[in-house]
Amino acid sequence: MENSIKHKLYLFIRKFNLNILVRGVLISIALLLGLYLVLSIGEYTFRFGQTSRTIIFWGFVSVLFIVSYLWIVKPLLKLWRLRKSIDENQAALIIGTHFKDIEDRLLNLLQLEHSLPTLASSSLAMASIEQKTKELRPIPFHKAINIRLSNKKWFRLAAIPITLIGCTLIFQSSIITDGTKRIVAFNEDFPIPAPFEFILENKTLQFFTGDKALLKLKTEGKVMPNEVYAKLNGQNLKMKKDSLGHFSFEIKQLKKPLLLQFE
Repeated sequence: MENSIKHKLYLFIRKFNLNILVRGVLISIALLLGLYLVLSIGEYTFRFGQTSRTIIFWGFVSVLFIVSYLWIVKPLLKLWRLRKSIDENQAALIIGTHFKDIEDRLLNLLQLEHSLPTLASSSLAMASIEQKTKELRPIPFHKAINIRLSNKKWFRLAAIPITLIGCTLIFQSSIITDGTKRIVAFNEDFPIPAPFEFILENKTLQFFTGDKALLKLKTEGKVMPNEVYAKLNGQNLKMKKDSLGHFSFEIKQLKKPLLLQFE
């Protein structure tokens, strides 16, 4: 059999393994990014404890290594011929199912070549091999595999988590960033932040003894409190509600420095 047929079979087997690698990469992207998105949203929504976040982190790392080995590393080893892949006979069967005009002629050619040393009439066998080789020479074996078309559904599957993560980062990135930060730092405590924050509207808090001081405060956040207390030197004093999210408190006469807090 001509070296050209052997070389075409080699190129087909290489493309076959490359196709498996592309498929594995796409499946890995879909699985890992999808899992990452679910875990990030889950942590952002439910704020898991340290134990749960530890299990989530190491569980994800384990899945990452397993998926990478099964769907990326193993196909790479086959592509680099460091691991057993399909042989020429198996490649011939695949090619024969794609090209109807070949059917089993390529497989017969390979079998005939392998049995050549045991045949009584080697000249007839050689003539048959040359004839079959001549017939198969023009056929492009590599076209039996179309990487883009055979992985079309996997491209679409991988695009789903990529699109979702991209949209989330654009419209509310904290869902991804906050969830990821807390999962990665699984051994740290993250107290639940208040649903609103205090913003003191006074430009200065410097007053002279005996002055009247008007403290003005506003709140911002998802929730607006109905009551706010000014804590002056440890004493809680209810502030006046001027409008939604705005409060004030008047100190009629300052007598000494005050430690100010809000609750």
